Amino acid sequence: MLEAKNVPYAGFAQYYDLLGWSEFSDLIFPMIMKFFSRLNRPTENFLDLACGTGVLAGMLAKKKINVTGIDISPQMISQARAKNPSGPFQPEFAIADITDFDLQKKFDMAGCFFDSINHLRSKSEVKKTFACASKHILKKGWFLFDIVTKSGLENWKDFYHSRKDLYYVCQEARFIPAKNRARVKIEAFINDKPNGTIHVKEVFDEIYIPLDTIYDYLIQAGFAKIVIEPFSPAENIDEAERVMIYAGK
Repeated sequence: MLEAKNVPYAGFAQYYDLLGWSEFSDLIFPMIMKFFSRLNRPTENFLDLACGTGVLAGMLAKKKINVTGIDISPQMISQARAKNPSGPFQPEFAIADITDFDLQKKFDMAGCFFDSINHLRSKSEVKKTFACASKHILKKGWFLFDIVTKSGLENWKDFYHSRKDLYYVCQEARFIPAKNRARVKIEAFINDKPNGTIHVKEVFDEIYIPLDTIYDYLIQAGFAKIVIEPFSPAENIDEAERVMIYAGK
């Protein structure tokens, strides 16, 4: 388990949705639903790895799917629980490390999105995550996730800023070829009306994992069917900056 001070987005959890980052779920959700239709069989339960503030979990729950979300950040889990009211399909949330967890149950499908795999610290952690996911997926189940490719990390904007009424955010990202990773620095000034202006800063790395390495690790984890598609239909797989991966058992 990561030390508390190293947990990603600990300071940003309370403002994650406000800053628009959870809107990635709006892109992922229809892709998941389309994949459900491709399978042509019901999906009763879903494991959401690195679930963040629980937006995607809530979307799936509204489709009468039993969702369990895990995240290493207690702050993220707190936000997820607060925004998902009680009901027959209320998602369950737990604080857990996606590289090393045991929920004592299995799921029809698992997902890990918004380049959370790139946020892992090493290829060894990627391999462990795939093994843990496989252990929690039923026979004929699937594991879905997206990753940013090397092209995506290399082409990340060096500097980006966004200003709205309630916040100002600046981000610097730079790919480091010698380390095969991008160093990302995010700084925000947020108008939290009860508390005044809040200053939050985060520095993290996103690692590059070759697709052939991803393929090998999935096979080693027990997945037999692996499909890799460009995230945007307009791109081809060789030039895509982000890809979706579907791994079936």
